[in-house]
Amino acid sequence: MKKQFFLGALIVLFSINTVWAQGNRQKMSPQEKAVKIMGQLAPLQLNDEQVKKTQVVFLSFFEEQQKANDEARANGNFDREVFMAKRKELIAKRDAELSKIFTEEQMKKWNESVEPGLKFRKKEAATN
Repeated sequence: MKKQFFLGALIVLFSINTVWAQGNRQKMSPQEKAVKIMGQLAPLQLNDEQVKKTQVVFLSFFEEQQKANDEARANGNFDREVFMAKRKELIAKRDAELSKIFTEEQMKKWNESVEPGLKFRKKEAATN
């Protein structure tokens, strides 16, 4: 009897843990995303002017990305391939703007370490 009770309690605890892990995610606004990513650009050692320009680029990027996401979902049938093509276009535009702001060395660091790290974290978060 004690074993059955303990097993039942254990199952309930695991179920509750799973629900909490999945249900507490809130969508971040474009502004929040821009602030978060600016905190991850420390390895680039940006000067004050670069920081201001980079904030504008990321805010614009995240706003356009949110708009594309909203438009893709608004019509009721979300086409992932179309959305991903639009996202690649936005990323290329963002990187072109960043290359005008960053030095060659900063752009190299962005491409080699900072940006791939952001992609990894997103994939990691999706699997959890």
